[in-house]
Amino acid sequence: MPRQTSAEALRQLSVQVRSAELRPRAGASAPDVYVEVGLDNASARTKTSVVRRSWNPSFPGIPKNKIGLVVDESSVLVIVVKSKLSFRSDHTLGTCKLAVTDIPPGAAAGHQMDMRQTLKLNDEEVGKITLSVGLAGQSFSRTSTLPPQAAAPPQAAVQAPPLPPGWEARTDGQGRTYYVDHNTRRTQWVPPPMPQQAAAPQQPQHSQMPPRSGSQSYPQPVQPTTVSVQPQTPTATRARLSSSAVTSDQFGQLPPGWEVRRDQRNRVYYVDHNTRSTTWQRPSTDMLQARDLYMRQRQHLSQAQAQHGQRSLFGDSSSSSSSSAQQPPQQEQQPPPQESGEGPQQDVSSSTDGGDASTAAEQQPDDGLGPLPKGWEKRTTPTGRPYFVYHPARHTQWEDPRQGRSLVARAQELPLPAGWEIRVDQFGRQYFVDHNTRSTTFTDPRIKLLQEQNADIPQYQRQFKNKVSVLRYSYCPKIAGRFTMTVRRDNLFEDSFRGIMSIKPDSSGFCNELKRRLYLSFEGEDGLDYGGVAREWFFLISHEMLNPMYCLFQYAASNNYQLEINPNSGVNPEHLHYFQFVGRVVGMAIYHEKFIDNGFTLPFYKRILGRELTLKDLETVDPEYYKNLIWILDNDIDELYLGMTFSVDEHEFGQIKEHELKPGGADIDVTDANKKEYVELVAQWRLSRGIQEQTTAFLKGFHEVIPAEALVAFDERELELLLIGMAEFDVAEWETHTIYRNYDRRSKQITWFWEIVREFDNEQRARLLQFVTGSCRLPVGGFADLQGSNGPQKFCIDKYGSADSLPRSHTCFNRLDLPPYKSKADMKTKLTMAIEETEGFGLE
Repeated sequence: MPRQTSAEALRQLSVQVRSAELRPRAGASAPDVYVEVGLDNASARTKTSVVRRSWNPSFPGIPKNKIGLVVDESSVLVIVVKSKLSFRSDHTLGTCKLAVTDIPPGAAAGHQMDMRQTLKLNDEEVGKITLSVGLAGQSFSRTSTLPPQAAAPPQAAVQAPPLPPGWEARTDGQGRTYYVDHNTRRTQWVPPPMPQQAAAPQQPQHSQMPPRSGSQSYPQPVQPTTVSVQPQTPTATRARLSSSAVTSDQFGQLPPGWEVRRDQRNRVYYVDHNTRSTTWQRPSTDMLQARDLYMRQRQHLSQAQAQHGQRSLFGDSSSSSSSSAQQPPQQEQQPPPQESGEGPQQDVSSSTDGGDASTAAEQQPDDGLGPLPKGWEKRTTPTGRPYFVYHPARHTQWEDPRQGRSLVARAQELPLPAGWEIRVDQFGRQYFVDHNTRSTTFTDPRIKLLQEQNADIPQYQRQFKNKVSVLRYSYCPKIAGRFTMTVRRDNLFEDSFRGIMSIKPDSSGFCNELKRRLYLSFEGEDGLDYGGVAREWFFLISHEMLNPMYCLFQYAASNNYQLEINPNSGVNPEHLHYFQFVGRVVGMAIYHEKFIDNGFTLPFYKRILGRELTLKDLETVDPEYYKNLIWILDNDIDELYLGMTFSVDEHEFGQIKEHELKPGGADIDVTDANKKEYVELVAQWRLSRGIQEQTTAFLKGFHEVIPAEALVAFDERELELLLIGMAEFDVAEWETHTIYRNYDRRSKQITWFWEIVREFDNEQRARLLQFVTGSCRLPVGGFADLQGSNGPQKFCIDKYGSADSLPRSHTCFNRLDLPPYKSKADMKTKLTMAIEETEGFGLE
């Protein structure tokens, strides 16, 4: 039976967990620590935040770490320090108890005191914990007098005068009476009015009741249904209210424009005819002033955000008029009501007020482009600049929806971001719920994504991840069906060439068969391709087709191992078909989110993007050659006769041939007057010598999979990152984003594994990653963004097999089966053998 305590004996206890000092355990890694705080007579306990990997955790002063409890003089505070585990029940590290009567008399809520307590586990001291505690309310008989504090939460019922149904009177720790409304689960100091016999109107919509236990509740963008009034002048409002409404209650007169009503359950609510809204809270002058200030600040902030979000990078005819003409009209959106109970806003379709930016125009403009699509309206700013309103989504934009796909149309083709949901309110209008922040909005979050990343949207932000998201959603859709191909490991290049080049473009010019889900296999192996086999195929085929021994590509310089097209590739009569094949494979790698193992020079990526090459690009290919050309530009060459002409020497199959940079160049001397032209021609020759046909064939194959406009938002370095990923490995990040099955992070085999990985060099780590995932490259998000067969899949280590067997992997699921070896040396030997000596796939 719980203890029976009078309300007068209750006090408010404030506890803040500050830090702990735990005794490290031999051979164990630092735990993820959190603290549970509760009372000995209550089963429920409050948890603090988790501090990662520390024997001496320090807890931040956030609200989650500040705990309030209602106690009496017999209460005992229980503190339990625990270790957070992923796949098992959390482990207790230590506990301690603190009697309320042992708290120093000076520990008032306004002046909390730090107390250091001993943690024990099985009667053995395991550490210390520091708490900041404070008591509020009347002092116990065994404590000193404390200053009065704010009311404690309601605890026990006391005798009270007759109250309306569902109400209860209680007393706090200082003897003050307050009232509990169980209908709305609210408390107040003012006694509620007694029920009246008059019929109550319909229940207002802006209820402040909290969500029911076990479910989530979000505000819907609705308008009050109990108030149906037209905007009136204050004089007219007061005249009407004085004759037909109740404008006062037992507490006095209501502010002008307010009325008190009762709903069908006889609950009192208040109607604000000034803003056409309802609320449960009785209005006061202070409350109204605070709300008006908040609304002005919110309006100012919304205007500033709208102006910032619609900045334009492109000039227009109105740019010379005024700076305000560059800003789009402020969208008169109707945001969902917040908890403050705001009233309805003006619709986009309604006429704008005279003081703002826009004036409505005809729904169907006569401009020779035909009628606007359904739901669209054309308007103009005060400076005469037209813009377009899409009423179903409550969205405005500068672009004419009749000229190409509109922003809204493109957004509707994308999936919602993680944690978002589309709902429909009682008026049939769709709105969006963000479960991450527990908020609602009428604005489609996908439009913002396109505004930030599409190249034709004014606000251009270089956020690589969002660019990749737009590329995936807009240009790399999932196509039903499979593309199946079987290849031999010892004849990989030719088998892949025949399989890929056997696909012919359709009428659209694309090889859509290559866009289907890849289902690859190696001859004689039984592995099923759920992503891992395809990753290994891309890894192997990139080694083969980019091998300089095939004469298709060559190293950029003697000290630069990036690849560029070999101008002498014509030694192979079929070289143009091979370049088309390479282009298709590179396009497939981008389309199917796979990586190749080696990269090209930055000028080559600029060629893929269709951008012009400059002298600066030569520096990334051949730094010495670039320095020589810069020296020519920086020095007076007329004083030094260098004997240079507008021609260069070419080495072709052991022979030196003279190439004229322009007609008759062999007879034109380079002087200080024409040296700039000479340097530009030499740079273009060095970057483009003899590779025009090969580049055209490569781009033909590439654009048969990826359209040219898909990569407009990327620059050459981002394209390189998209294609080859990252090759540097942060072991700490790797360990952080690894999950375990049948092991935990404190298992000795796991400890040995990460010690071995840290001892590996970068090449061995790459081989390990390739062994487990099928690729030796990481996406831009690192180990946190590793992909599996069905989306994101973290690196996983599973206990499997006996100690005399080799490790094995499941590349489709990024899983390493690690046997329970008896020693670190044995594990290192077996793991090294597995990643360097094994190949092939099989089935269990």
